[in-house]
Amino acid sequence: MTEAVYQKLDIAHQQLDTAIQLFFEGVDYFSVVTLAGAAEEIFGQELEFHGLTSSIRNMSEVGAQVSAYLDNPPSTAKEIRDRANHARNNLKHHSPEKETTVTVDIRQEAIDMLSRAFDNATMLDASWSDQMFKFNEWSRGLTSRSTRTRHQRRFAPSSARRLAWFVRRPQNIESIDMCRNIKILFNFSPPVTEQEIRAASLQFVRKVSGFNKPSKTNEAAFFAAVEGITAISGNLLSSLETNAPPRYREVEVAKARERFVQRFVR
Repeated sequence: MTEAVYQKLDIAHQQLDTAIQLFFEGVDYFSVVTLAGAAEEIFGQELEFHGLTSSIRNMSEVGAQVSAYLDNPPSTAKEIRDRANHARNNLKHHSPEKETTVTVDIRQEAIDMLSRAFDNATMLDASWSDQMFKFNEWSRGLTSRSTRTRHQRRFAPSSARRLAWFVRRPQNIESIDMCRNIKILFNFSPPVTEQEIRAASLQFVRKVSGFNKPSKTNEAAFFAAVEGITAISGNLLSSLETNAPPRYREVEVAKARERFVQRFVR
């Protein structure tokens, strides 16, 4: 037998293509979860290596933030991540003395894992295979109201889990992630702090650059931009005037909580 050298990213692309093909054949969703899960992990690790954020990290971090508004006690990012990976891990590992069966909605798990792998692959490489184009066309139907209802039921009882279907897609991740710290800072009582202004500036630079954490090469330029935007934003806020009544943090938090409930727990 002749050995050969294979690139792991090429392997992950082939695993994802095979998983998509099997999904549309509809005969082996277990293999879909396993293959797509392997591809999702390789793509995700490559993203993190380059300072970008993987689908599962976005999903768990945003889910934890929403849970902090809606759940008591709230779910942590790790708990959300563990729940999202539960089916994949159970299919890969076996403990005869503890667990010999798996209870899952296997088709839905296949959809979730394919979506995460697809998102990671897309963030890494703009080129799509024929299978990826096919899956993308099909997945557009997942945004229908009937599908949202099924996803919400699957993630009950935790509201953070009900959110997980929404934050799989890159455009949704970006819109939520962008809104976490980039918000109105003007006319608050008491005024916003420098830390709040810097948090919004950091999030803006992350959005513009595409880096959650810059590499050593880009670190100086990245943080110089953060400091520059912080200073400009501070000067702007101190120069603005208004006759409108001031905003209060408690009121804004209550409004944000209501928006989260209306958007994610319908």
